[in-house]
Amino acid sequence: MRIVIAVLLMLFVASCSHTRTSEEAYAEGFYLESINLLAVDIEEKGATKFKQNDANHLRDLVNKVMLKYETDLSNFKSTDFDNRAMTYDKLLEMRSRLSNRFYSQELSFFLDKYTSSKLQENIAKIYYEKGNLIVGKNGESYKNKAELYRKGLDIYNYKDIEKLYKLYNTKYIQTTARELYNAAKLYAKQGDYQAAAIHFENVIGVYKPLGKYKDSEKLAKYYDNLYITKSAKKTYSNTSDYMRKSKVRVHCRSSECENFLGGVTGQYNYAEQDSNADVYIDISSSVDYSDRDGSVTNESKTERDQKFNVKIETLKNKLTLTTDIRASGLINYSNSFKIEKTSSQINYSYSGDVPSGYYDHSEGNLKDQYQLSNEARSEQESELGNEFSKIFSEIERL
Repeated sequence: MRIVIAVLLMLFVASCSHTRTSEEAYAEGFYLESINLLAVDIEEKGATKFKQNDANHLRDLVNKVMLKYETDLSNFKSTDFDNRAMTYDKLLEMRSRLSNRFYSQELSFFLDKYTSSKLQENIAKIYYEKGNLIVGKNGESYKNKAELYRKGLDIYNYKDIEKLYKLYNTKYIQTTARELYNAAKLYAKQGDYQAAAIHFENVIGVYKPLGKYKDSEKLAKYYDNLYITKSAKKTYSNTSDYMRKSKVRVHCRSSECENFLGGVTGQYNYAEQDSNADVYIDISSSVDYSDRDGSVTNESKTERDQKFNVKIETLKNKLTLTTDIRASGLINYSNSFKIEKTSSQINYSYSGDVPSGYYDHSEGNLKDQYQLSNEARSEQESELGNEFSKIFSEIERL
Protein backbone atom coordinates (compact mmCIF):
# COMPACT_ATOMS: atom_id res chain seq x y z
CA MET A 1 0.00 0.00 0.00
CA ARG A 2 2.83 2.37 0.87
CA ILE A 3 4.50 1.61 -2.45
CA VAL A 4 1.34 2.46 -4.38
CA ILE A 5 0.97 5.75 -2.51
CA ALA A 6 4.62 6.60 -3.17
CA VAL A 7 4.24 5.91 -6.89
CA LEU A 8 1.10 8.04 -7.10
CA LEU A 9 2.86 10.83 -5.26
CA MET A 10 5.79 10.70 -7.68
CA LEU A 11 3.43 10.83 -10.64
CA PHE A 12 1.61 13.80 -9.12
CA VAL A 13 4.87 15.70 -8.53
CA ALA A 14 6.02 14.91 -12.05
CA SER A 15 2.78 16.22 -13.53
CA CYS A 16 3.04 19.43 -11.50
CA SER A 17 6.59 20.07 -12.65
CA HIS A 18 5.80 19.50 -16.35
CA THR A 19 7.07 22.33 -18.55
CA ARG A 20 4.78 23.36 -21.38
CA THR A 21 6.35 22.74 -24.77
CA SER A 22 6.25 24.59 -28.04
CA GLU A 23 4.59 21.60 -29.71
CA GLU A 24 1.80 21.54 -27.13
CA ALA A 25 1.07 25.24 -27.61
CA TYR A 26 1.00 24.87 -31.39
CA ALA A 27 -1.30 21.83 -31.23
CA GLU A 28 -3.74 23.87 -29.11
CA GLY A 29 -3.71 26.74 -31.62
CA PHE A 30 -1.55 29.13 -29.56
CA TYR A 31 0.87 29.89 -32.38
CA LEU A 32 2.60 32.96 -30.95
CA GLU A 33 3.06 31.18 -27.65
CA SER A 34 4.53 28.24 -29.53
CA ILE A 35 7.12 30.50 -31.19
CA ASN A 36 7.91 32.22 -27.92
CA LEU A 37 8.46 28.95 -26.05
CA LEU A 38 10.87 27.68 -28.71
CA ALA A 39 12.68 31.04 -28.86
CA VAL A 40 13.05 31.13 -25.07
CA ASP A 41 14.46 27.59 -25.10
CA ILE A 42 17.02 28.52 -27.79
CA GLU A 43 17.97 31.77 -26.05
CA GLU A 44 18.52 30.01 -22.73
CA LYS A 45 20.97 27.62 -24.39
CA GLY A 46 22.83 30.56 -25.95
CA ALA A 47 24.48 31.21 -29.32
CA THR A 48 27.34 28.79 -28.70
CA LYS A 49 24.93 25.86 -28.38
CA PHE A 50 22.73 26.91 -31.28
CA LYS A 51 22.92 23.92 -33.63
CA GLN A 52 21.65 23.28 -37.15
CA ASN A 53 18.83 21.14 -35.77
CA ASP A 54 17.69 24.11 -33.66
CA ALA A 55 17.81 26.38 -36.70
CA ASN A 56 15.79 23.92 -38.79
CA HIS A 57 13.24 23.46 -36.02
CA LEU A 58 12.82 27.23 -35.61
CA ARG A 59 12.58 27.88 -39.36
CA ASP A 60 10.04 25.12 -39.67
CA LEU A 61 7.82 26.50 -36.93
CA VAL A 62 8.04 30.12 -38.10
CA ASN A 63 7.21 29.07 -41.65
CA LYS A 64 4.17 27.07 -40.51
CA VAL A 65 2.83 29.95 -38.42
CA MET A 66 3.52 32.45 -41.21
CA LEU A 67 1.63 30.30 -43.72
CA LYS A 68 -1.22 29.86 -41.22
CA TYR A 69 -1.67 33.63 -40.92
CA GLU A 70 -1.29 34.12 -44.67
CA THR A 71 -4.03 31.55 -45.25
CA ASP A 72 -6.27 33.35 -42.78
CA LEU A 73 -5.68 36.65 -44.56
CA SER A 74 -6.52 35.16 -47.93
CA ASN A 75 -9.76 33.69 -46.55
CA PHE A 76 -10.98 36.82 -44.80
CA LYS A 77 -13.42 38.98 -46.73
CA SER A 78 -12.13 42.42 -47.66
CA THR A 79 -14.70 43.92 -45.29
CA ASP A 80 -13.60 41.75 -42.35
CA PHE A 81 -11.50 44.63 -41.07
CA ASP A 82 -11.12 43.54 -37.46
CA ASN A 83 -9.80 40.04 -38.18
CA ARG A 84 -7.49 41.32 -40.90
CA ALA A 85 -6.03 43.96 -38.58
CA MET A 86 -5.67 41.41 -35.77
CA THR A 87 -3.79 38.99 -38.03
CA TYR A 88 -1.36 41.64 -39.28
CA ASP A 89 -0.89 42.66 -35.67
CA LYS A 90 0.06 39.06 -34.82
CA LEU A 91 2.58 39.03 -37.67
CA LEU A 92 3.98 42.32 -36.37
CA GLU A 93 4.26 40.90 -32.86
CA MET A 94 5.86 37.77 -34.24
CA ARG A 95 8.42 39.84 -36.13
CA SER A 96 9.20 41.94 -33.06
CA ARG A 97 9.84 38.78 -31.05
CA LEU A 98 12.20 37.25 -33.59
CA SER A 99 14.18 40.23 -34.88
CA ASN A 100 17.58 41.37 -33.56
CA ARG A 101 18.43 37.93 -32.11
CA PHE A 102 21.53 35.86 -32.67
CA TYR A 103 19.41 33.45 -34.72
CA SER A 104 17.54 36.11 -36.75
CA GLN A 105 19.56 35.49 -39.90
CA GLU A 106 18.05 32.01 -40.05
CA LEU A 107 14.62 33.64 -40.39
CA SER A 108 15.38 36.08 -43.20
CA PHE A 109 12.64 34.49 -45.35
CA PHE A 110 10.10 35.84 -42.86
CA LEU A 111 11.81 38.99 -41.55
CA ASP A 112 12.60 40.28 -45.05
CA LYS A 113 9.11 39.52 -46.32
CA TYR A 114 7.35 41.24 -43.46
CA THR A 115 9.15 44.39 -42.43
CA SER A 116 7.79 46.36 -39.47
CA SER A 117 7.07 49.31 -41.71
CA LYS A 118 5.08 47.23 -44.20
CA LEU A 119 3.04 45.51 -41.51
CA GLN A 120 2.27 48.83 -39.84
CA GLU A 121 1.25 50.25 -43.20
CA ASN A 122 -1.10 47.30 -43.77
CA ILE A 123 -2.77 47.81 -40.40
CA ALA A 124 -3.15 51.55 -40.96
CA LYS A 125 -4.58 50.85 -44.41
CA ILE A 126 -7.29 48.66 -42.86
CA TYR A 127 -8.35 51.44 -40.47
CA TYR A 128 -8.22 53.85 -43.42
CA GLU A 129 -10.51 51.67 -45.53
CA LYS A 130 -12.90 51.02 -42.67
CA GLY A 131 -13.12 54.73 -41.95
CA ASN A 132 -13.82 55.48 -45.63
CA LEU A 133 -16.84 53.15 -45.61
CA ILE A 134 -18.63 55.06 -42.85
CA VAL A 135 -21.05 57.65 -44.22
CA GLY A 136 -20.70 60.88 -42.27
CA LYS A 137 -24.15 62.24 -41.49
CA ASN A 138 -24.13 63.23 -37.82
CA GLY A 139 -21.83 63.78 -34.87
CA GLU A 140 -21.67 60.10 -33.98
CA SER A 141 -20.69 58.97 -37.49
CA TYR A 142 -18.07 61.71 -37.80
CA LYS A 143 -16.68 60.66 -34.43
CA ASN A 144 -16.42 57.01 -35.53
CA LYS A 145 -14.64 58.00 -38.75
CA ALA A 146 -12.22 60.25 -36.89
CA GLU A 147 -11.43 57.56 -34.31
CA LEU A 148 -10.62 55.00 -37.00
CA TYR A 149 -8.35 57.43 -38.85
CA ARG A 150 -6.66 58.30 -35.54
CA LYS A 151 -6.04 54.62 -34.75
CA GLY A 152 -4.47 54.14 -38.15
CA LEU A 153 -2.43 57.33 -37.84
CA ASP A 154 -1.09 56.19 -34.46
CA ILE A 155 0.44 53.19 -36.26
CA TYR A 156 1.47 54.58 -39.65
CA ASN A 157 0.93 57.79 -41.62
CA TYR A 158 -0.84 56.13 -44.54
CA LYS A 159 -1.71 58.28 -47.57
CA ASP A 160 -3.84 61.25 -46.42
CA ILE A 161 -5.00 59.61 -43.18
CA GLU A 162 -3.72 62.51 -41.07
CA LYS A 163 -5.63 65.02 -43.18
CA LEU A 164 -8.80 62.92 -42.98
CA TYR A 165 -8.47 62.56 -39.21
CA LYS A 166 -8.26 66.33 -38.77
CA LEU A 167 -11.11 66.90 -41.23
CA TYR A 168 -13.58 64.49 -39.61
CA ASN A 169 -12.54 65.30 -36.07
CA THR A 170 -13.37 68.93 -36.87
CA LYS A 171 -16.67 67.88 -38.45
CA TYR A 172 -17.44 65.81 -35.34
CA ILE A 173 -16.77 68.80 -33.08
CA GLN A 174 -18.80 71.19 -35.22
CA THR A 175 -21.73 68.83 -35.75
CA THR A 176 -21.89 67.67 -32.15
CA ALA A 177 -21.74 71.24 -30.91
CA ARG A 178 -24.59 72.18 -33.25
CA GLU A 179 -26.67 69.15 -32.18
CA LEU A 180 -26.13 69.89 -28.50
CA TYR A 181 -26.86 73.57 -29.04
CA ASN A 182 -30.16 72.80 -30.79
CA ALA A 183 -31.09 70.29 -28.10
CA ALA A 184 -30.33 72.89 -25.43
CA LYS A 185 -32.62 75.37 -27.18
CA LEU A 186 -35.39 72.77 -27.24
CA TYR A 187 -34.98 72.00 -23.53
CA ALA A 188 -35.09 75.71 -22.77
CA LYS A 189 -38.32 76.06 -24.78
CA GLN A 190 -39.82 73.18 -22.79
CA GLY A 191 -38.85 74.83 -19.50
CA ASP A 192 -36.21 72.25 -18.54
CA TYR A 193 -33.60 74.84 -17.61
CA GLN A 194 -31.27 72.36 -15.95
CA ALA A 195 -31.00 70.22 -19.09
CA ALA A 196 -30.62 73.35 -21.20
CA ALA A 197 -27.77 74.66 -19.04
CA ILE A 198 -25.98 71.30 -19.06
CA HIS A 199 -26.28 70.97 -22.84
CA PHE A 200 -24.90 74.47 -23.34
CA GLU A 201 -22.03 73.57 -20.98
CA ASN A 202 -21.42 70.43 -23.05
CA VAL A 203 -21.29 72.60 -26.18
CA ILE A 204 -18.56 74.66 -24.53
CA GLY A 205 -16.56 71.51 -23.66
CA VAL A 206 -16.93 69.84 -27.05
CA TYR A 207 -16.11 72.96 -29.08
CA LYS A 208 -13.20 74.08 -26.90
CA PRO A 209 -10.48 72.79 -29.32
CA LEU A 210 -11.92 75.12 -31.97
CA GLY A 211 -12.73 78.09 -29.73
CA LYS A 212 -16.15 79.37 -28.69
CA TYR A 213 -19.45 78.28 -30.22
CA LYS A 214 -21.93 81.10 -30.75
CA ASP A 215 -23.39 82.40 -27.46
CA SER A 216 -23.22 79.05 -25.65
CA GLU A 217 -21.25 80.44 -22.68
CA LYS A 218 -23.77 83.26 -22.15
CA LEU A 219 -26.74 80.91 -22.47
CA ALA A 220 -25.19 78.29 -20.20
CA LYS A 221 -24.95 80.85 -17.43
CA TYR A 222 -28.38 82.31 -18.17
CA TYR A 223 -30.23 78.97 -17.99
CA ASP A 224 -28.16 77.85 -15.04
CA ASN A 225 -29.43 80.94 -13.24
CA LEU A 226 -33.01 80.21 -14.30
CA TYR A 227 -32.66 76.68 -12.97
CA ILE A 228 -31.47 78.03 -9.61
CA THR A 229 -34.47 80.35 -9.60
CA LYS A 230 -36.80 77.43 -10.25
CA SER A 231 -35.16 75.42 -7.48
CA ALA A 232 -35.39 78.40 -5.17
CA LYS A 233 -39.16 78.50 -5.60
CA LYS A 234 -39.44 75.03 -4.16
CA THR A 235 -37.11 75.86 -1.31
CA TYR A 236 -38.85 79.14 -0.55
CA SER A 237 -42.20 77.39 -0.30
CA ASN A 238 -40.82 75.35 2.59
CA THR A 239 -39.85 78.51 4.48
CA SER A 240 -42.73 80.77 3.48
CA ASP A 241 -44.07 80.81 7.05
CA TYR A 242 -41.15 83.02 8.01
CA MET A 243 -42.19 85.66 5.51
CA ARG A 244 -45.83 85.53 6.54
CA LYS A 245 -44.80 86.57 10.05
CA SER A 246 -42.22 89.12 9.01
CA LYS A 247 -42.74 92.74 7.97
CA VAL A 248 -39.33 92.92 6.35
CA ARG A 249 -39.23 93.66 2.63
CA VAL A 250 -36.88 91.44 0.62
CA HIS A 251 -35.50 92.04 -2.85
CA CYS A 252 -33.22 89.90 -5.01
CA ARG A 253 -30.80 91.92 -7.10
CA SER A 254 -29.65 89.09 -9.34
CA SER A 255 -31.47 87.18 -12.04
CA GLU A 256 -30.90 83.92 -10.16
CA CYS A 257 -33.89 84.53 -7.91
CA GLU A 258 -35.64 87.75 -8.97
CA ASN A 259 -38.18 85.87 -11.10
CA PHE A 260 -39.26 83.84 -8.11
CA LEU A 261 -39.54 86.84 -5.81
CA GLY A 262 -41.56 88.74 -8.36
CA GLY A 263 -44.05 85.89 -8.61
CA VAL A 264 -44.92 85.91 -4.90
CA THR A 265 -44.64 89.60 -4.10
CA GLY A 266 -48.39 89.97 -3.69
CA GLN A 267 -48.57 87.20 -1.11
CA TYR A 268 -45.53 88.03 0.98
CA ASN A 269 -43.53 91.11 1.93
CA TYR A 270 -41.20 91.26 -1.04
CA ALA A 271 -40.05 94.52 -2.50
CA GLU A 272 -40.37 94.96 -6.24
CA GLN A 273 -38.02 97.92 -6.27
CA ASP A 274 -34.44 97.91 -5.06
CA SER A 275 -34.98 101.17 -3.17
CA ASN A 276 -37.89 99.75 -1.13
CA ALA A 277 -36.06 96.69 0.18
CA ASP A 278 -34.76 96.02 3.67
CA VAL A 279 -32.87 92.82 2.76
CA TYR A 280 -31.11 92.00 -0.50
CA ILE A 281 -30.34 88.46 -1.63
CA ASP A 282 -27.76 87.51 -4.28
CA ILE A 283 -27.14 84.01 -5.63
CA SER A 284 -24.71 82.89 -8.31
CA SER A 285 -23.15 79.61 -9.38
CA SER A 286 -20.47 78.31 -11.71
CA VAL A 287 -19.52 74.91 -13.09
CA ASP A 288 -16.04 73.58 -13.72
CA TYR A 289 -15.64 70.28 -15.57
CA SER A 290 -12.42 68.40 -16.21
CA ASP A 291 -11.69 65.06 -17.91
CA ARG A 292 -7.98 65.43 -18.58
CA ASP A 293 -6.55 63.57 -15.57
CA GLY A 294 -6.48 60.14 -17.19
CA SER A 295 -3.41 58.10 -18.02
CA VAL A 296 -2.27 55.20 -20.18
CA THR A 297 0.43 52.75 -19.17
CA ASN A 298 1.81 49.72 -20.98
CA GLU A 299 3.34 46.84 -19.10
CA SER A 300 5.18 43.75 -20.30
CA LYS A 301 4.54 40.59 -18.31
CA THR A 302 5.68 36.99 -18.34
CA GLU A 303 3.65 34.17 -16.87
CA ARG A 304 4.22 30.47 -17.38
CA ASP A 305 6.84 31.34 -20.02
CA GLN A 306 4.25 33.38 -21.90
CA LYS A 307 5.14 36.96 -22.70
CA PHE A 308 2.30 39.39 -23.11
CA ASN A 309 1.45 43.07 -22.79
CA VAL A 310 -1.24 44.79 -20.79
CA LYS A 311 -2.47 48.27 -21.60
CA ILE A 312 -4.01 50.06 -18.62
CA GLU A 313 -6.11 53.08 -19.51
CA THR A 314 -7.35 55.14 -16.58
CA LEU A 315 -10.19 57.56 -17.28
CA LYS A 316 -11.22 60.19 -14.74
CA ASN A 317 -13.50 63.17 -14.69
CA LYS A 318 -14.64 65.70 -12.12
CA LEU A 319 -17.38 68.31 -12.00
CA THR A 320 -17.31 71.09 -9.41
CA LEU A 321 -20.43 73.18 -8.84
CA THR A 322 -19.71 76.35 -6.83
CA THR A 323 -22.62 78.36 -5.39
CA ASP A 324 -22.35 81.76 -3.70
CA ILE A 325 -25.23 83.19 -1.66
CA ARG A 326 -25.27 86.52 0.14
CA ALA A 327 -27.87 88.56 2.06
CA SER A 328 -27.29 92.21 2.93
CA GLY A 329 -29.21 95.20 4.28
CA LEU A 330 -30.78 94.67 7.69
CA ILE A 331 -28.89 91.39 7.95
CA ASN A 332 -25.46 90.38 6.80
CA TYR A 333 -25.03 86.82 5.66
CA SER A 334 -22.79 85.18 3.09
CA ASN A 335 -21.66 81.69 2.30
CA SER A 336 -20.15 79.71 -0.51
CA PHE A 337 -20.25 75.98 -0.98
CA LYS A 338 -18.78 73.59 -3.49
CA ILE A 339 -20.16 70.27 -4.60
CA GLU A 340 -17.70 67.92 -6.29
CA LYS A 341 -18.71 64.86 -8.23
CA THR A 342 -16.17 62.45 -9.67
CA SER A 343 -16.14 59.16 -11.54
CA SER A 344 -13.45 56.90 -12.92
CA GLN A 345 -12.97 53.80 -15.00
CA ILE A 346 -9.95 51.60 -15.66
CA ASN A 347 -9.79 49.65 -18.94
CA TYR A 348 -7.49 46.64 -19.21
CA SER A 349 -6.60 45.28 -22.66
CA TYR A 350 -4.18 42.43 -23.37
CA SER A 351 -2.09 41.56 -26.39
CA GLY A 352 0.64 39.12 -27.29
CA ASP A 353 0.82 35.56 -25.99
CA VAL A 354 -1.92 36.08 -23.41
CA PRO A 355 -2.34 33.26 -20.86
CA SER A 356 -5.76 31.77 -20.28
CA GLY A 357 -7.73 33.57 -17.62
CA TYR A 358 -6.80 37.03 -18.85
CA TYR A 359 -9.33 39.00 -20.88
CA ASP A 360 -10.09 42.60 -21.74
CA HIS A 361 -12.26 44.16 -19.06
CA SER A 362 -13.12 47.38 -17.26
CA GLU A 363 -13.43 48.38 -13.63
CA GLY A 364 -15.54 51.28 -12.38
CA ASN A 365 -18.04 53.41 -14.27
CA LEU A 366 -17.15 56.65 -16.04
CA LYS A 367 -20.18 58.93 -15.91
CA ASP A 368 -20.71 61.67 -18.46
CA GLN A 369 -20.91 65.37 -17.67
CA TYR A 370 -24.69 65.32 -17.73
CA GLN A 371 -24.88 62.58 -15.06
CA LEU A 372 -22.37 64.30 -12.80
CA SER A 373 -24.18 67.60 -13.19
CA ASN A 374 -27.52 66.01 -12.29
CA GLU A 375 -26.03 64.59 -9.11
CA ALA A 376 -24.44 67.93 -8.21
CA ARG A 377 -27.66 69.87 -8.89
CA SER A 378 -29.61 67.54 -6.64
CA GLU A 379 -27.22 68.19 -3.76
CA GLN A 380 -27.18 71.91 -4.56
CA GLU A 381 -30.95 72.12 -4.11
CA SER A 382 -30.66 70.54 -0.68
CA GLU A 383 -27.82 72.88 0.30
CA LEU A 384 -29.75 75.93 -0.91
CA GLY A 385 -32.63 74.84 1.28
CA ASN A 386 -30.33 74.99 4.29
CA GLU A 387 -29.00 78.39 3.24
CA PHE A 388 -32.47 79.90 2.80
CA SER A 389 -33.54 78.51 6.14
CA LYS A 390 -30.64 80.32 7.78
CA ILE A 391 -31.47 83.59 6.01
CA PHE A 392 -35.16 83.50 6.93
CA SER A 393 -34.30 82.57 10.48
CA GLU A 394 -32.21 85.72 10.63
CA ILE A 395 -35.07 87.77 9.17
CA GLU A 396 -37.54 86.30 11.66
CA ARG A 397 -35.37 87.46 14.55
CA LEU A 398 -35.45 91.09 13.40
